[in-house]
Amino acid sequence: MRTPPIALLTLSFFGLPAIAQAEPTAQSFHGRGVHRFDAATCPLAEIGSFKQGCNRVALDDDSSVVEIDPAAHSIVFRNDQSYPSKKIVGDVLIMGTALTEAGAIVPVAVHVVVKKKGNKFVAKPHSHVVTRESLKQVDVGGYTITLDDGKKRTVAVTPAAARDAILDPGLAAKLAEAFIEIHDNLETSKLPKKHDAVADITIAIGLGKAAKDVVRAQLLAGGDQVTPKSAGELFGRGNWEVRMTALSSLVPKDVVRRELFLYGLEAVPALKPIMEDGLRKGQSLVFSMKQGKANAALDDTSAPIEGGVDVARAFLEQSFIGAILEHKTQLALATASARSATP
Repeated sequence: MRTPPIALLTLSFFGLPAIAQAEPTAQSFHGRGVHRFDAATCPLAEIGSFKQGCNRVALDDDSSVVEIDPAAHSIVFRNDQSYPSKKIVGDVLIMGTALTEAGAIVPVAVHVVVKKKGNKFVAKPHSHVVTRESLKQVDVGGYTITLDDGKKRTVAVTPAAARDAILDPGLAAKLAEAFIEIHDNLETSKLPKKHDAVADITIAIGLGKAAKDVVRAQLLAGGDQVTPKSAGELFGRGNWEVRMTALSSLVPKDVVRRELFLYGLEAVPALKPIMEDGLRKGQSLVFSMKQGKANAALDDTSAPIEGGVDVARAFLEQSFIGAILEHKTQLALATASARSATP
């Protein structure tokens, strides 16, 4: 799984029928918050309220404006503020798909974190890839991302650079990837015979026996006895749980805090300790729905949240770890569905 440094092919291209869509319109986003715009394809378009809106622009303060012109494949990120130290001012995440050498279609994303120190921008694309299989073709929307500091404009990401971030990420990214291990806990004997896990992975840093487990991520079916046939069916039942557990003290505090911002959870009272201290070893961050009621929790302390399905979907599509968990979920549900259909 390709990972950011620590821390589409269209349907018709693949020989699948294209879906007629309305002419895309230009959009402008400003002010601190997380904003969505349409992608050609979304892994979980069938769940939640934002349909094809799985592309993301996040603005970390009120000094930025982003203008998106889908017809021109242009994204302009404008910020004329000066910062005394390097600071994340926002990010752009663009979803897409790739074709593996084996012929499978897998979700991918290009993620551009925009930082600024003084009046100087720092922005470089990295990839979210859910498989270590070789990829031979990719489509991530063909956008050019331009940075505007109020005096001049600089092209930060071209369509070619976005593709290269996935297909040919460079030595530094490859080295970072080599030190990341993904363990599928459903393929081991770590779980009891009876469990609710639809997908269960552990992220480790290091190589072989020296690797150190850092985070465990799980998607649980909430005790339902009948295995759902799709993610849409799973989330439609209103009884599920997404759980992230810190297995070491290596989880960066600032990363966890920003994740809560990205998924609309930073103001949830039960999660205040995470905003202050990060996710400590042994603690679990949970967002779930039980009998149609959504909650967020830190260990045993919980609070109700709005839009629980949208929170889960955003994490599963847009987070590096979440995307791997989502891909494992889709594979597991497809396998279970095929088994149930076999006479």
